[in-house]
Amino acid sequence: METIKKGVFEYRTTLKSKEINSRLGIEGALLSNEPKINRHNINAMGILATWQTRRYFPDGNEGSGFYWSEEELWCRKVITNNMTSKGANNE
Repeated sequence: METIKKGVFEYRTTLKSKEINSRLGIEGALLSNEPKINRHNINAMGILATWQTRRYFPDGNEGSGFYWSEEELWCRKVITNNMTSKGANNE
């Protein structure tokens, strides 16, 4: 996740990722500004979902030739509501 911010979200731990089936997977993450993350110092939580679309497109290059690739889509939500970030600029 690109949400790592100096002084606010410096540390990240990934929760167990789950593959729902061969096309869908989800993953959770906790972000903190302290190296030992616990329930008292979590600044944000993130959820990422990826899925295979079964939409194929021609891909490749001159060296490998052309082949069909499957498009992968993803959605990410970072939740920071009701969380106080140490070092955050609270304006």
